[in-house]
Amino acid sequence: MSLSNQDAILLNEYSSKYGRDEKIVKVEQSIIESKDYNSAMIYASHVNVADFNELISLFTSCPFGHLLISFASLCGQRNYNVRPLQDAIISMGNPSLIHRFAYVKGADVNALLKAVFQLGDYDTIFRFLKINGVDVSSIEDYFIIRDEISILCRFAEEAQNLDLDVNVRKIQEVVLSRGDINTAIDFALNVRDADVKACQDYVENACGGSLDDLMRFAEHPGADIKAIERAIINAQDPVYAYILASQYSDKHCVDILAMQEVVINSGNSEYIQKFCNIEGADIHALTQAILKTGNIKYIPKLIFYTTDANDLKQIQDFVISSGSPYAMSELVLFHKGKVDVKLLQDAIIDSGNLDCMNLIMSRRGVNRRKIKKAIKAIEVDRIIKKTNKKPTIEESVDEIISNL
Repeated sequence: MSLSNQDAILLNEYSSKYGRDEKIVKVEQSIIESKDYNSAMIYASHVNVADFNELISLFTSCPFGHLLISFASLCGQRNYNVRPLQDAIISMGNPSLIHRFAYVKGADVNALLKAVFQLGDYDTIFRFLKINGVDVSSIEDYFIIRDEISILCRFAEEAQNLDLDVNVRKIQEVVLSRGDINTAIDFALNVRDADVKACQDYVENACGGSLDDLMRFAEHPGADIKAIERAIINAQDPVYAYILASQYSDKHCVDILAMQEVVINSGNSEYIQKFCNIEGADIHALTQAILKTGNIKYIPKLIFYTTDANDLKQIQDFVISSGSPYAMSELVLFHKGKVDVKLLQDAIIDSGNLDCMNLIMSRRGVNRRKIKKAIKAIEVDRIIKKTNKKPTIEESVDEIISNL
């Protein structure tokens, strides 16, 4: 028959009155002999005169890890020696149970850690980092002698995030001697006290890392930005020149004009136009570079950036000479007083493009009546061509009225 909480409370009241007499001893021995671990736990929790030494002997053979740990916690709270119970939990070979036992008062945390070392359970070893009194250096040494460099990097990162004392330089030497490019980069970016420039130099010079690899270091404020700039200039890569200038100038003192030169030299209209958005860029130089490419898709967009009168005239003249009504419409739509709207309007009318005429109709500065008249004339001309006949006198009068 199992012991209930109520039974144990009554036994404690009895023992308070009569002490640890033969009846209490008989109950206790019966529980121990029957190996009723649940009843033993209830008995130990409520009966103050319980013989914990006898109960500890019982629980060393308990096959239920959760009950053993619960009893060990009770023993620890009452300052009993929990080492026999610790040995029992270690013998079960369950890393999770061993880790849970480490929180028991009086447990030997580092003995438990060594048991997990033998089991080779990395995740549980990492959980030990959060336990007070753990020998962090033993975990460091354990991972250093392993060949799994990614695990060593993870250890350095997690230990530093927990503000634990680890030898980052020693770990870095191991990582750089055994690892590869990706591991070196991950170590530099994720481990707080890593020597980023040493890792960057290793990737660039020892491993012959690509520009893609070096650009990953730009994320870190401690990176050697000049080395990255040199690599971009040597590669003449406009995409990375733009990315470095646009995304990382808040972390580093990026040479904007050097990156601009790479972009201009590429002749890539898209990235030359994008570079106009970067603070410190030379808009005049970028404007001239796009005009030189002759790419009508990007030339009208320059109106958003430049205020130079000569540049604006060149943009306008180029767009008109291109004969593209859509490019001319773009200038009219977003001119903000920077271009000759009437000149562009007349050029659009001359193009005969109805879509563009309708598009600019409502914009400030255009002659709406003139545009409407031109649209009507084109529509009438289309009717004539389609029907091969002139409009009636009534239709002509209606047209005159509509243009008034």
